[in-house]
Amino acid sequence: MKSFTITLEDINSAFGISAETLSAIAKSYGVSEEQIIMRALTQWAKTEIPDLDLDTPHLSQDQLNILLERRRKLGASDEANSPSLHDMFKQMAREQGAADENDAMLKPPHGGNS
Repeated sequence: MKSFTITLEDINSAFGISAETLSAIAKSYGVSEEQIIMRALTQWAKTEIPDLDLDTPHLSQDQLNILLERRRKLGASDEANSPSLHDMFKQMAREQGAADENDAMLKPPHGGNS
């Protein structure tokens, strides 16, 4: 088993949520914050990885190739344009079918810069 530390934001933003928000979500479901985080990661994995079987402990070579290809595309984009993390998230959202009008959801709050 692998573990790591998560640092929560002071405020909610496109790149993280506050400890207060995480706690409120967990309490609303009657589970721990860790369970909420694991559920969110599971949902993200199911969205990102075609035909993900949660009962299979390892990804198939085809699934790994899809993820590696994304990394190659992002790497080529990094070399060409050096996009910001914000731009990468916007592109990822577009690839997943988000409409351009939803880009406002990805902007930092409180007049922050990307």
